[in-house]
Amino acid sequence: MLSVITDAAAVNRAELLQALALPSHPGVDLAALGLRRLADPPAGAWVLEGIRHGNRVRIDVGQGLSVTTVGTPSAALRAVASGGRLHLQTPAARPVRDALEPLGPSPRWTDLEAIGGGEGVMVARRSQTGDSWPYDLWLAERLITALNAASRRWMAGCTVPSGCR
Repeated sequence: MLSVITDAAAVNRAELLQALALPSHPGVDLAALGLRRLADPPAGAWVLEGIRHGNRVRIDVGQGLSVTTVGTPSAALRAVASGGRLHLQTPAARPVRDALEPLGPSPRWTDLEAIGGGEGVMVARRSQTGDSWPYDLWLAERLITALNAASRRWMAGCTVPSGCR
């Protein structure tokens, strides 16, 4: 179902969690998402970690900030939320642009920044409750998929990633 969702903001949290569940697990809980809660996070915070689709995932929530990292090295990327939409701040290949175009406008896409690089894709947002982490996880995984598609196209002979169509 995850591949069917073109904009996570268009579904409620319960539907998104169901879509994020790994096919090998029934139900919707942290194990079904490939995550576990760390037993000893910093005071006033909580941390989820795990492996999803072969990628290391870490979600840190605390002190008014939520940071979701999907640890697959990626091309440089920076997107910032403004007006309920994500706007690329760096040149990006067609698959990355195509991944962001269907999103928003929505209040889900506010107060956040997505950054890609050698450590993976990180989505950070101001958050008092941390309730948006499933949306951030969905976005990070969507960007990883798009960046991987762009990389495959480049390796197949497109010499300028931003010019690949």
